[in-house]
Amino acid sequence: MMRFLILFIACFLLSFSQPSSSFNTKGEMAWNKNRLLVWSDFRKKASTYEIAGDAALTTTSIQVGTSLLGKELTITVVAKFYPYQSWTVKTKQSDGLLHHEQLHFDITELIARQLRKELLETIKTKKDYSKMNHTVETFMKKWDDIQELYDQESDHNRDDEGQAKWNKFIPEELEQYSEYQQTELQIILK
Repeated sequence: MMRFLILFIACFLLSFSQPSSSFNTKGEMAWNKNRLLVWSDFRKKASTYEIAGDAALTTTSIQVGTSLLGKELTITVVAKFYPYQSWTVKTKQSDGLLHHEQLHFDITELIARQLRKELLETIKTKKDYSKMNHTVETFMKKWDDIQELYDQESDHNRDDEGQAKWNKFIPEELEQYSEYQQTELQIILK
């Protein structure tokens, strides 16, 4: 059985540096279409309690940072993977399981793209900006729900038909939102 863990971090900072597409000094990895997960990315040593029949755990987050200088608003929305909080049971590793775990990360990127789109479409004034927390919270709930639905319908990668549905759906959705893959948004407030 596979599990996932999602970690939500919404950091509304005065300044926010854009992370690189590979591991940074904290071990976090930003989502990158050219850099898929590999088993060596799962660096946490899981305890017997954590494993409890599971084969892997993927920890991801959506980080949101803002910077407001006068009327120029910069919003950064980044999907991240945490190798030191993600683990696998080596004897249960398979290509199918790794792909299942990659899709958890891809779902995180999908929701990040949908959030970027929503923020670009709805934040036009300083009043809109003040409502941003609510928008972010709404998308975090959506993110949690879709992650749970994915594991439910794929039965944690044990249901081939359910997994195949998601294997097709997530890449299609990522493509549909491809114009929102830039992590940094620039908005001039009215």
